[in-house]
Amino acid sequence: ERAGTANDKTSDVVIAFEGPPTFEPSGFIIYLIKIMFAVDGYDSEHVYDKSCAEIITFAFQILVAICATVPDAGKSLITIPKVEEWIAKLLVHSNNENIRDAALFGFYSLFGCLNSHELKFELFSKLLCIFQCMESVCATAEQFYRLLEMLVRRFHEQNQEIVASNHFSEFFNSLIHSLRTHPIVEVTSQIHDPVLAGILTLLTTLNSFRNDLKQRTGVQLMEEVFYKCLFEIPTFDSNPNEP
Repeated sequence: ERAGTANDKTSDVVIAFEGPPTFEPSGFIIYLIKIMFAVDGYDSEHVYDKSCAEIITFAFQILVAICATVPDAGKSLITIPKVEEWIAKLLVHSNNENIRDAALFGFYSLFGCLNSHELKFELFSKLLCIFQCMESVCATAEQFYRLLEMLVRRFHEQNQEIVASNHFSEFFNSLIHSLRTHPIVEVTSQIHDPVLAGILTLLTTLNSFRNDLKQRTGVQLMEEVFYKCLFEIPTFDSNPNEP
Protein backbone atom coordinates (compact mmCIF):
# COMPACT_ATOMS: atom_id res chain seq x y z
CA GLU A 1 0.00 0.00 0.00
CA ARG A 2 1.30 3.44 -0.88
CA ALA A 3 2.29 5.75 1.89
CA GLY A 4 0.24 8.56 0.39
CA THR A 5 -2.09 9.55 -2.37
CA ALA A 6 -1.44 11.62 -5.46
CA ASN A 7 -2.63 14.64 -3.58
CA ASP A 8 -0.49 13.85 -0.53
CA LYS A 9 3.00 13.26 -1.86
CA THR A 10 4.69 14.30 1.37
CA SER A 11 2.81 12.07 3.78
CA ASP A 12 5.81 9.76 4.17
CA VAL A 13 8.25 12.62 4.80
CA VAL A 14 9.00 13.59 8.38
CA ILE A 15 10.67 16.95 8.99
CA ALA A 16 11.81 17.51 12.54
CA PHE A 17 12.63 21.02 13.77
CA GLU A 18 14.54 21.04 17.03
CA GLY A 19 14.59 24.83 17.16
CA PRO A 20 15.98 27.72 15.14
CA PRO A 21 19.46 27.32 13.68
CA THR A 22 22.19 28.68 15.90
CA PHE A 23 23.81 31.95 14.90
CA GLU A 24 26.98 33.09 16.55
CA PRO A 25 27.42 36.77 15.56
CA SER A 26 31.08 37.21 16.49
CA GLY A 27 32.15 34.26 14.34
CA PHE A 28 30.18 35.53 11.35
CA ILE A 29 31.52 39.06 11.81
CA ILE A 30 35.07 37.69 11.83
CA TYR A 31 34.25 35.78 8.63
CA LEU A 32 33.05 38.99 6.93
CA ILE A 33 36.18 40.83 8.04
CA LYS A 34 38.36 38.05 6.64
CA ILE A 35 36.57 38.39 3.31
CA MET A 36 37.27 42.12 3.26
CA PHE A 37 40.88 41.53 4.26
CA ALA A 38 41.27 39.20 1.27
CA VAL A 39 40.12 41.84 -1.23
CA ASP A 40 43.16 43.65 -2.58
CA GLY A 41 41.52 45.53 -5.44
CA TYR A 42 43.27 43.79 -8.31
CA ASP A 43 42.14 41.25 -10.89
CA SER A 44 44.17 38.27 -12.16
CA GLU A 45 46.28 40.54 -14.39
CA HIS A 46 47.01 42.94 -11.52
CA VAL A 47 44.72 45.63 -12.86
CA TYR A 48 42.39 47.54 -10.55
CA ASP A 49 39.06 45.74 -10.37
CA LYS A 50 35.99 47.87 -9.65
CA SER A 51 34.01 44.80 -8.59
CA CYS A 52 36.22 44.55 -5.50
CA ALA A 53 34.56 47.68 -4.16
CA GLU A 54 31.18 45.98 -4.62
CA ILE A 55 32.35 43.11 -2.42
CA ILE A 56 33.29 45.61 0.28
CA THR A 57 29.93 47.37 -0.09
CA PHE A 58 27.90 44.15 0.19
CA ALA A 59 29.99 42.92 3.13
CA PHE A 60 29.35 46.17 4.98
CA GLN A 61 25.63 45.96 4.25
CA ILE A 62 25.52 42.52 5.88
CA LEU A 63 27.66 43.73 8.77
CA VAL A 64 25.41 46.73 9.36
CA ALA A 65 22.30 44.51 9.27
CA ILE A 66 23.82 42.18 11.87
CA CYS A 67 24.86 45.00 14.20
CA ALA A 68 21.44 46.66 13.86
CA THR A 69 19.38 43.54 14.63
CA VAL A 70 21.47 41.12 16.71
CA PRO A 71 21.98 42.05 20.40
CA ASP A 72 25.63 42.53 21.40
CA ALA A 73 26.83 42.19 17.79
CA GLY A 74 28.27 45.69 17.92
CA LYS A 75 30.14 44.85 21.10
CA SER A 76 31.50 41.71 19.44
CA LEU A 77 32.78 43.83 16.56
CA ILE A 78 34.55 46.29 18.84
CA THR A 79 36.33 43.55 20.79
CA ILE A 80 37.70 41.64 17.78
CA PRO A 81 41.52 41.52 18.08
CA LYS A 82 43.41 43.88 15.79
CA VAL A 83 40.24 45.51 14.48
CA GLU A 84 42.36 48.64 13.87
CA GLU A 85 44.35 46.73 11.23
CA TRP A 86 41.15 45.94 9.35
CA ILE A 87 40.03 49.58 9.44
CA ALA A 88 43.43 50.87 8.34
CA LYS A 89 43.74 48.33 5.52
CA LEU A 90 40.47 49.43 3.93
CA LEU A 91 40.56 53.16 4.65
CA VAL A 92 44.26 53.99 4.43
CA HIS A 93 46.45 51.27 2.99
CA SER A 94 44.37 50.20 0.00
CA ASN A 95 45.67 51.63 -3.27
CA ASN A 96 42.23 51.19 -4.82
CA GLU A 97 40.28 54.43 -4.41
CA ASN A 98 36.97 52.63 -5.05
CA ILE A 99 37.62 50.35 -2.08
CA ARG A 100 38.51 53.29 0.16
CA ASP A 101 35.30 55.08 -0.89
CA ALA A 102 33.22 51.96 -0.20
CA ALA A 103 34.88 51.58 3.19
CA LEU A 104 34.23 55.25 4.01
CA PHE A 105 30.47 54.96 3.55
CA GLY A 106 30.44 51.45 5.03
CA PHE A 107 32.03 52.58 8.29
CA TYR A 108 29.80 55.66 8.42
CA SER A 109 26.71 53.44 8.09
CA LEU A 110 28.14 51.10 10.72
CA PHE A 111 28.46 53.95 13.21
CA GLY A 112 24.85 54.90 12.53
CA CYS A 113 23.50 51.44 13.41
CA LEU A 114 25.35 50.97 16.71
CA ASN A 115 22.81 51.14 19.52
CA SER A 116 24.78 53.08 22.13
CA HIS A 117 26.99 56.15 22.28
CA GLU A 118 29.54 54.12 24.24
CA LEU A 119 30.02 51.66 21.38
CA LYS A 120 30.20 54.48 18.86
CA PHE A 121 32.88 56.25 20.83
CA GLU A 122 34.81 53.00 21.36
CA LEU A 123 34.91 52.49 17.60
CA PHE A 124 35.81 56.16 17.12
CA SER A 125 38.69 55.60 19.55
CA LYS A 126 39.97 52.88 17.23
CA LEU A 127 40.12 55.49 14.48
CA LEU A 128 42.01 57.84 16.78
CA CYS A 129 44.58 55.08 17.43
CA ILE A 130 45.12 54.89 13.67
CA PHE A 131 45.37 58.69 13.53
CA GLN A 132 48.15 58.65 16.13
CA CYS A 133 50.15 56.24 13.93
CA MET A 134 49.37 57.98 10.64
CA GLU A 135 52.34 58.81 8.45
CA SER A 136 52.98 62.51 7.93
CA VAL A 137 52.83 61.99 4.18
CA CYS A 138 50.17 59.55 2.96
CA ALA A 139 48.65 59.87 -0.50
CA THR A 140 45.77 57.51 0.35
CA ALA A 141 44.55 59.13 3.58
CA GLU A 142 41.74 61.30 2.18
CA GLN A 143 38.88 58.90 2.98
CA PHE A 144 40.17 58.32 6.51
CA TYR A 145 40.14 62.02 7.34
CA ARG A 146 36.80 62.51 5.64
CA LEU A 147 35.33 59.80 7.86
CA LEU A 148 36.74 61.41 11.00
CA GLU A 149 35.25 64.78 10.03
CA MET A 150 31.85 63.25 9.18
CA LEU A 151 31.76 61.44 12.52
CA VAL A 152 32.67 64.57 14.50
CA ARG A 153 29.69 66.28 12.86
CA ARG A 154 27.44 63.30 13.61
CA PHE A 155 28.50 63.27 17.27
CA HIS A 156 27.72 66.97 17.50
CA GLU A 157 24.26 66.51 15.94
CA GLN A 158 23.34 63.59 18.22
CA ASN A 159 24.88 64.72 21.50
CA GLN A 160 26.77 67.99 21.81
CA GLU A 161 28.10 67.00 25.23
CA ILE A 162 30.25 64.31 23.60
CA VAL A 163 32.05 66.84 21.40
CA ALA A 164 32.46 69.05 24.48
CA SER A 165 34.16 66.24 26.41
CA ASN A 166 37.84 65.99 27.30
CA HIS A 167 38.25 63.23 24.71
CA PHE A 168 37.67 65.72 21.90
CA SER A 169 39.86 68.30 23.61
CA GLU A 170 42.67 65.76 23.55
CA PHE A 171 41.88 64.98 19.92
CA PHE A 172 42.09 68.71 19.13
CA ASN A 173 45.48 68.93 20.83
CA SER A 174 46.67 65.92 18.81
CA LEU A 175 45.61 67.69 15.62
CA ILE A 176 47.53 70.80 16.65
CA HIS A 177 50.61 68.69 17.32
CA SER A 178 50.27 66.95 13.95
CA LEU A 179 49.97 70.31 12.22
CA ARG A 180 53.07 71.69 13.94
CA THR A 181 55.17 68.59 13.18
CA HIS A 182 53.94 68.17 9.62
CA PRO A 183 56.97 68.23 7.31
CA ILE A 184 57.48 71.33 5.20
CA VAL A 185 58.14 70.14 1.68
CA GLU A 186 58.56 72.28 -1.41
CA VAL A 187 56.02 70.94 -3.88
CA THR A 188 54.22 72.05 -7.00
CA SER A 189 50.62 73.21 -6.91
CA GLN A 190 49.52 69.98 -8.62
CA ILE A 191 50.41 67.83 -5.59
CA HIS A 192 47.60 67.31 -3.09
CA ASP A 193 48.41 66.59 0.55
CA PRO A 194 45.38 64.72 2.01
CA VAL A 195 46.94 64.53 5.49
CA LEU A 196 47.42 68.29 5.79
CA ALA A 197 44.02 68.96 4.22
CA GLY A 198 42.38 66.51 6.59
CA ILE A 199 44.02 68.01 9.67
CA LEU A 200 42.97 71.54 8.69
CA THR A 201 39.38 70.43 7.96
CA LEU A 202 39.10 68.68 11.32
CA LEU A 203 40.51 71.69 13.16
CA THR A 204 38.01 73.93 11.39
CA THR A 205 35.10 71.64 12.26
CA LEU A 206 36.07 71.29 15.92
CA ASN A 207 36.63 75.04 16.22
CA SER A 208 33.14 75.66 14.86
CA PHE A 209 31.64 73.48 17.61
CA ARG A 210 33.93 74.45 20.50
CA ASN A 211 34.18 78.16 21.28
CA ASP A 212 36.47 77.37 24.21
CA LEU A 213 39.03 75.82 21.89
CA LYS A 214 38.66 78.68 19.44
CA GLN A 215 39.30 81.28 22.12
CA ARG A 216 42.19 79.36 23.67
CA THR A 217 44.13 78.54 20.51
CA GLY A 218 42.72 80.80 17.81
CA VAL A 219 45.66 83.21 17.43
CA GLN A 220 48.32 80.50 17.78
CA LEU A 221 46.49 78.34 15.23
CA MET A 222 46.29 81.18 12.72
CA GLU A 223 50.01 81.86 13.11
CA GLU A 224 50.79 78.18 12.68
CA VAL A 225 48.70 77.88 9.52
CA PHE A 226 49.55 81.14 7.75
CA TYR A 227 53.13 81.85 8.80
CA LYS A 228 54.56 78.34 9.18
CA CYS A 229 52.37 75.81 7.45
CA LEU A 230 51.55 77.72 4.26
CA PHE A 231 54.31 80.22 3.67
CA GLU A 232 57.43 79.15 5.55
CA ILE A 233 60.30 78.40 3.16
CA PRO A 234 61.45 74.78 3.51
CA THR A 235 65.05 74.06 4.47
CA PHE A 236 67.08 70.90 4.95
CA ASP A 237 66.17 70.92 8.64
CA SER A 238 62.47 71.04 7.78
CA ASN A 239 62.51 67.52 6.37
CA PRO A 240 65.98 65.93 6.52
CA ASN A 241 64.68 62.61 5.18
CA GLU A 242 63.93 64.10 1.77
CA PRO A 243 66.71 64.03 -0.87
